[in-house]
Amino acid sequence: MNDRNHTFNNIKPFRICSYENFASAELASQKTRSHCISIRLNDAELSYVDGLREDLNRAVWIRMSALNRLPPKIPEINLTVWKDLAKVSQDLNNLVQHLNTKSHDSPFTITEIYTVQKRIKALRDVLLSANQSVSDK
Repeated sequence: MNDRNHTFNNIKPFRICSYENFASAELASQKTRSHCISIRLNDAELSYVDGLREDLNRAVWIRMSALNRLPPKIPEINLTVWKDLAKVSQDLNNLVQHLNTKSHDSPFTITEIYTVQKRIKALRDVLLSANQSVSDK
């Protein structure tokens, strides 16, 4: 009997159900998850876990939580600071565009230097207020 013709011990899975890597057909033996842990939760605990896991699968979230590998929380965007930054950024872009259109031989005027300083100070103030609003949360 030729062992090459019998493949029942050599079955390769069509697709591995791994949330980290759908593309690989074979996982290294160290990465194969062969141990199962079953837990029971009451309604309050389940709703607490569901509130924390957001869009992650429950099993994936519990595994990541147990291994201290949860993805970092990204704070919500402060729309007021976002609008202020957009305005200051637009002002700086307009100023740079104006300075780029000047002749290379002409020096900066006092008004242009003052305007650059004013725009940079406005940007600094907005960035500092954004930093303070993030640290307050």
